[in-house]
Amino acid sequence: KADNPACTHLNLCAILSRLDKHQFALQHCQCALELLERGDHHGNMTPGLLNDYQDEPESSILAVCYHNMAVEHEHLKHHDEAIQCYYRSVEVAQAELGPDHMVTAAFEKRAREAEANLIAKGKASARGKAKVSDYDKKLLNAAPSLRRVTGGQAGTGTGTPRQARPAR
Repeated sequence: KADNPACTHLNLCAILSRLDKHQFALQHCQCALELLERGDHHGNMTPGLLNDYQDEPESSILAVCYHNMAVEHEHLKHHDEAIQCYYRSVEVAQAELGPDHMVTAAFEKRAREAEANLIAKGKASARGKAKVSDYDKKLLNAAPSLRRVTGGQAGTGTGTPRQARPAR
């Protein structure tokens, strides 16, 4: 029996993502989420890595899970699901790690970048350079309400999404 089956699924997700098997990677994220939501852990927080002093969490597996789901949705061009998962990862990181934690800050930055990329895609579509689905257009119109989670403006980053490092 694995010590933490959710982490096993997240590790499989990371491997499959590196192999460009994004649909299968997403399925493993979903399995990890089901395990975490089932609550096979103790305490109010989901399990995560502890720092060297074993007193503060360095990561939240649930936040990492949502982040990795967002990355896979983005690779699969599921833009609306990606944005939702990015912001859910921020909410969980804020709740479990605190608003000033470096993981929370990194997830907030990536959420803003993904939102900015979607907005840019919408502008390109208006000029006829890219296609945006009707659902993505609705999401673009709702973008200001998404910013409530982080209280920030949309970022300008255009980097390739990356998997967060899963806990062991």
